[in-house]
Amino acid sequence: MTPKPNTIAIVTNTPVPLDQAHNTMLCHLMDGMLHLGLQVQLISPHIRDEDHRYHPALTCLAPSHITTSTKLPQLSSISWLTDYWLQHPPDAVYIASPSLIGWQVARLANRLNIQTVTGLFSYTMASPFHCVQHLINHLVLPWFNSKSKYTLVNSIHHAKQFKSLRLKRLAILSHGVDSKRFAPCYRSNELRQQWQADRHDLVFLYTGPLDQYHNVELALRTFRIIREHFPNKKHKMVCIGDGKNAENLKHKFPGIFYISHAPTSQLPEIYASADILLQPNKQGLLGNNIIEAMASGVVVVGFQRGAVAQHIQNHVSGLSIPLNGGWVDGETFIDRVLALCDRPDKIASIKRNARYTALRQDWQYVTQQFIHLMLSPAPHTPKKQIQQPSH
Repeated sequence: MTPKPNTIAIVTNTPVPLDQAHNTMLCHLMDGMLHLGLQVQLISPHIRDEDHRYHPALTCLAPSHITTSTKLPQLSSISWLTDYWLQHPPDAVYIASPSLIGWQVARLANRLNIQTVTGLFSYTMASPFHCVQHLINHLVLPWFNSKSKYTLVNSIHHAKQFKSLRLKRLAILSHGVDSKRFAPCYRSNELRQQWQADRHDLVFLYTGPLDQYHNVELALRTFRIIREHFPNKKHKMVCIGDGKNAENLKHKFPGIFYISHAPTSQLPEIYASADILLQPNKQGLLGNNIIEAMASGVVVVGFQRGAVAQHIQNHVSGLSIPLNGGWVDGETFIDRVLALCDRPDKIASIKRNARYTALRQDWQYVTQQFIHLMLSPAPHTPKKQIQQPSH
């Protein structure tokens, strides 16, 4: 008799674009599990009619009293799911982020003795002195953590942040990458010509919001100093993003190719056609662009936080610049990039190592890590409170 495939329930309060699976981590994980033969239950107030036809092993469940236009579910009975789970219980439940529907499902799963894992990938700990933020940090997050076998975060840096809130059983699951879609083979001489860059010129790249929070001005100032130091070179910079400071930055830093929005279908070619990605954001967020650039064979330069700290070995697979007591050291950032520009052999070596590192973060590998965390027995001891992936 063929054994019954494992079933994992996914709970999310945000729409899941199943027809655009390359856009979100959750979609990649769901696709990977379905490809490996697991059964998936998607529980969300934003289920669409076409979602039910996405895959035969995917079951879409939504509260009957919630319409797809409702932003948050009401605190009402969850009997619609209770009845279903009594007949079709999952082996484990993943709550993608703390929410009202997540709170309901976590209570139900604990009542039915179903293992629960919580994710904090999209959660930031900004504004700790705000009363609502304080309430979430010290009441909501610990409650979800207490009901969960693991709480997943995306980097060692964020694990340490959440550990300061006395959260236990933290496990790291880094963002993955489609290493076939993002690859050096998509380097385009035609695109580089549009940027007016010759074969041996360096193309610098910045991707993200054009605002002070993401420290974009340091990236643009770095490139301006590079042009001053190498007047005989035709190094170029491409800045992809938009924001309220966009017009001011364009006026302050001319001679840069500004692109307010690049279709996702063009990103592999853009990354592969660049040479150095400047990411001076010190917050260290999910870092999709970090791992995608590395897979494309690009040198990533950033501060030692989040995805940069997680994936980059300094001077081997990129430049990971320590923060000076938590503060951005702009001069060190600029000096490191300037020194690198004088070492074409070093750039070539880092590009190769970046690609090799990204291959170990392919979505297939990340999905297998996720499944292991979901289905493995609950830890019996709190001694090892931060679990890192084994390579």
